Amino acid sequence: MKKVLGKLFKFIDMGITALMIICCIFVILWVVSPIRDYLIACNIFSSESYIGFVTSISILSVGLLWSIKYKTNSMDIIIEKAVNNAISEKKSIIQNGIHDIYVLFDKVLIESENNNENVIDIIGSTLYTAWPHIHPWLLKDSTMQWTINLFILDPSYIKKNRDFIDKNWKDTSQNFIEQIKSVCTMNKEQFIRKNITVNLFSYSYFPSVRGFKINENILITYSHWSADGLADYPHYFYEYFKATDTSVRAECYKSLYNNTLSFYKDHSTRII
Repeated sequence: MKKVLGKLFKFIDMGITALMIICCIFVILWVVSPIRDYLIACNIFSSESYIGFVTSISILSVGLLWSIKYKTNSMDIIIEKAVNNAISEKKSIIQNGIHDIYVLFDKVLIESENNNENVIDIIGSTLYTAWPHIHPWLLKDSTMQWTINLFILDPSYIKKNRDFIDKNWKDTSQNFIEQIKSVCTMNKEQFIRKNITVNLFSYSYFPSVRGFKINENILITYSHWSADGLADYPHYFYEYFKATDTSVRAECYKSLYNNTLSFYKDHSTRII
């Protein structure tokens, strides 16, 4: 539809421009006395024709000015979107990975909380920083009405793929699985009273996309390779996209995270 309208406006502009050129030529010819006399003598032109051409030029000028204004407004919108996207992109990068991400995580957690259902989806490798961070928060009296979905690498998958995953990750993953299970068991009644649900899933795929989703706010990161040729620790940048950010870039990266999350939900093993 946009392409059709674009071609239509282009055709109209060309027509208006051509008619204006013709009208201007006749008006200029009318101003030159010898030519005007010749045109009148040959009945090609008259005073009435002159008035008609002047009127036509006025009408066509209004149409051309409207077209220019429309294009200018469209260009302003495009420029504004580009500027907003650039500003959004500059503000959304969080360098140094896990060293800096939890300050923003806590801020988003507070700002996005509502009185209805609150959901956190965490795609981790071993959850060795994510769980220690959210564990104390879960036990606070003020933390209520949250569903936490945790995704962790299956220890058996790590064991089978030591050629590209650090062998120490196996024990780390297993230890945090046991920790999470223990905390949920010990605080079962408290979690029920505060309407807190913790779901833990293990997955057996390379963790290419990781991060957090907090009530539709996305904090996304990606796997890097270490100098040893192994999946590296998450010390690299995250990118943050607000739930209200509808820029093309935000929608693409939200889609990427949600695609990964949906796959893991369908292809993981529930632990608790």
